[in-house]
Amino acid sequence: MITVSPNAKNYIDKLMADQHASMETFVRVGVKSGGCSGLEYKLDFDTARKEGDQEFERMTSRPAAEALARFLEDRQRLAQRLEKLPAAEWHRPGRHPEFAHFDVHFQIEYMGHHEAHHIYQMFQRRVPLGKLPH
Repeated sequence: MITVSPNAKNYIDKLMADQHASMETFVRVGVKSGGCSGLEYKLDFDTARKEGDQEFERMTSRPAAEALARFLEDRQRLAQRLEKLPAAEWHRPGRHPEFAHFDVHFQIEYMGHHEAHHIYQMFQRRVPLGKLPH
């Protein structure tokens, strides 16, 4: 689910009004290369679905426990592959549109920092809900 704050809704409403959007207009959200994380969000307005559109509901239809189990399985497979990686391969150069110096070591370090940031965000969003039920 995407949550839109009241301020964001007001801003989107203003943008749509400025563009004289019709009642059939909807917000199209996407992700593209760029930004500090290597990805940035893209916001557009549209009135028709396009071939290849992905629907968020389909992408999030799995139960949370199943999605978490899949994530952990994928992460375990990655860890096993990295354990077998020869030392020289950790610094083999790669290509990235935002980073001039990119290798496996950089990517794994970046992933760790990125995930830590998301864990912090989850804790911050959990705080207003009070103590966890045990």
